[in-house]
Amino acid sequence: MKRSCIRCKGRLECGARFCPIEKKTKAFFNIKDSLKKDFSCASPNIFVGRYGYPDVNMGFLAPPEIKSDAASFYDDPVRWSDQMIGIGRVIDLRSSLVNSRFRISVKDVRNTKNRFLDMGQEIAMADRPVDIEINLAKTPSTNPRFDAILSPMGPFGMLKHARLTENPHIPRQIDKVTSDIDLKAVQAIKRLSGRFDEYDITKIFTAGVLGLKTERRLVPTRWAITAVDDIIGKQLIDEIMDFNEGGYKTYFGGHLGNYYLILMFPGPFRYELFETSLSGSVYNQGGMPGHVSDYEDHNGRKEYAYNTAGGYYAARLPLLERLKKDRLRCSVLVLRFITNEYYCPLGVWVVREAVKKALASEPFDFDDMERMLKYSEAMIKKRFGCDASILFKESRLLDQIKNQRRIYDFIS
Repeated sequence: MKRSCIRCKGRLECGARFCPIEKKTKAFFNIKDSLKKDFSCASPNIFVGRYGYPDVNMGFLAPPEIKSDAASFYDDPVRWSDQMIGIGRVIDLRSSLVNSRFRISVKDVRNTKNRFLDMGQEIAMADRPVDIEINLAKTPSTNPRFDAILSPMGPFGMLKHARLTENPHIPRQIDKVTSDIDLKAVQAIKRLSGRFDEYDITKIFTAGVLGLKTERRLVPTRWAITAVDDIIGKQLIDEIMDFNEGGYKTYFGGHLGNYYLILMFPGPFRYELFETSLSGSVYNQGGMPGHVSDYEDHNGRKEYAYNTAGGYYAARLPLLERLKKDRLRCSVLVLRFITNEYYCPLGVWVVREAVKKALASEPFDFDDMERMLKYSEAMIKKRFGCDASILFKESRLLDQIKNQRRIYDFIS
């Protein structure tokens, strides 16, 4: 394992044609031998690829011979988290989803008549899986794919024919927003965020049914996930700006071997994320613990958080949702510890749900920053054998807080 793997997370920064770590994880996939090229099913979601952009693959994700609401469980991270579904079971579910895909240009949504595209958009807007008949050109290929952003992807095949066998149930609010061709995509996402969660909105955004008529396009699923997290997050930052300051507080919890210690400080919203990959975790197969970080001050970020990637935005969103619920604003330092329990990447939804679980725990309150940091160092040392003081010394957020305190002490 190269140290850069911790930062790269399968993005092929090493110049390789494939990620050797993610290639190993394919052994966990359980591809069924009974796959056929013709089947009936219910599709809970679509997938839009990024390779070849702007000419991409768009596909219907569906478990063969699984109908109606039962199919929703194959693409439902919230229920997986609530029911404590393990990594192996998630892989089994995702390996049962066939991606029935076709080639399309992302701008075809503006004026091209494409029956497959229309069906995909209806599936994305529906609030439950849509029954469909699928005919592929040949038996699906089995080339499982894993990475840090997307949920595992299983078999795929080129679509020859498809037919919806029921009318999709599209909520009135979604129909209204997608029918408004004068509403910008960012504003549409903000309008939907009060009624639908980020998973539903990502589906809709991916399908190219939001935004001005002349600017609509399909959005690769990978990009849509992070974009939706970021757009909703920025909206929440604006909403909490005038709330009362919170105090010194920590939360701790996690999911599937991803643990989060969340430290809150009085002040404007500022946010920093450290990700530490422990030995034996998915992107650190045997080396010493390594970490990466990204940060934003009260002015926000101007560039993509490349070190921690989609996990940065996925962790920030539930934090902001919690601050809005509590009507507080804080500066937040988040420490993620990826352990050997997390032996296979399942996608950025794990981050989102792990942070939610951490925030659902009983918080610890402190009188001052020194006590909170001392407690955090001891807890991290005990649980993970890591020296948190190294992270604290590198923290730009803590440095800014301490500098502000020194200035305040000087002028007071």
